[in-house]
Amino acid sequence: MLKERKSLCQLIEVTDKQLHEMNYSQAVIYSYRRCWRELIEYAEERNVTYYSVELGEKYLLEKRGIDIYADKKTLNLPRWKINPFMRAINVLTDMQNIGVIRKIYHVDRIKLPENYSNIAEQFCSKCRQRYNSERTIIAKDFAVKRFLNHLIQTNILSIDSITSKDITSYLKTTISWSQRTVALAICNLKQFLSFLYEEKYIKTDISLWIPTANHGRAATLPNIWTQDDIERLLSSVDRANPIGKRDYAILLLVARLGLRDSDVQNLTFSNILWKECRISLVQTKTKRALDLPITEEIGNAIIEYLKYGRPKHIVSDYIFVRHSAPYDKCNNYYHIMRKYLQRAGISFDSEKKHGLHTLRHTLATRMLECDVPLQTIAEVLGHSSSNSTKEYLQVDIKGLCKCALNPDEVYDDERI
Repeated sequence: MLKERKSLCQLIEVTDKQLHEMNYSQAVIYSYRRCWRELIEYAEERNVTYYSVELGEKYLLEKRGIDIYADKKTLNLPRWKINPFMRAINVLTDMQNIGVIRKIYHVDRIKLPENYSNIAEQFCSKCRQRYNSERTIIAKDFAVKRFLNHLIQTNILSIDSITSKDITSYLKTTISWSQRTVALAICNLKQFLSFLYEEKYIKTDISLWIPTANHGRAATLPNIWTQDDIERLLSSVDRANPIGKRDYAILLLVARLGLRDSDVQNLTFSNILWKECRISLVQTKTKRALDLPITEEIGNAIIEYLKYGRPKHIVSDYIFVRHSAPYDKCNNYYHIMRKYLQRAGISFDSEKKHGLHTLRHTLATRMLECDVPLQTIAEVLGHSSSNSTKEYLQVDIKGLCKCALNPDEVYDDERI
């Protein structure tokens, strides 16, 4: 028998009661109620009676300027204007989907019972035996601990007690994630459950219960800008002030050379070979060496920043640094891109990707339009395989037009 669906007000009432039973402080509950009052008004304005994840996300974005899919560091808002509102929406989602409110921990602070902790460590060791990279192992360890923590919070304290309901309950908590993140979480969960069966922790291979979720690169089209958009974006930067000089050089490195933002972020003085007019680095993502030329435009922008923009008192190997404490490497690239898109008056869909990486997508697409071979584009972008570069074929309109069939010829063939 299906549970009776609760209205938004009823859901809030039930959630409020559960928070009291879980001994949440009055201050926290008060902050949640403040958010819920706004949410109710927001829903009434749109004649919405029932709560949904979409409603919560739109409220956060339109009323609070919080994009839940963005890195919180890039939102340019203090924590107290982000965390309470996101958490108030998340607890409603939990109550609606799984009937309990999950406590949220940073993975490195999760204290798993010894039996669960040992299993997680053994799984990571198995991944190392399969020659997974440390970066991949960290991601899998994160996914496994998140799953095990969910089991603990739903009172599943023995690994051999897992049922299909527990798997469904966990997957419901991913409902607000992007499709690609959900697909990755499912993949990691299937691998972990398969490991449990192989190592005799469970009697049934319950990984077979979970359908495969395919959401690779081909599932979405790369978001690209026109050449006019790129030039307007660069022109919108105020290069008369230090931060503008820094941001201009960052944007040029990505727009002209296609560097990943992680590589720009980790760019050091030793990576710039001025006498040879080239940048030489080991990519953060692929760990592969990459050499690219320094054009006059890029060289001048970097020199301008180093001589007249970069704070003199900062002692750091990183070229691009924050201009306020803590004086570490600059990492707010999403905010930088968004700021200059708005300043240039370039419209963009908030639900589509519009971060710095889209400049890289645009460069690859323009190179394809100029008939640059895929292998060359892959080398410039630092792809470990040209298969990664093939996704740009989907937006190569000129190339796709060459593949189009003549409808008249098809019709003539059918008559024959």
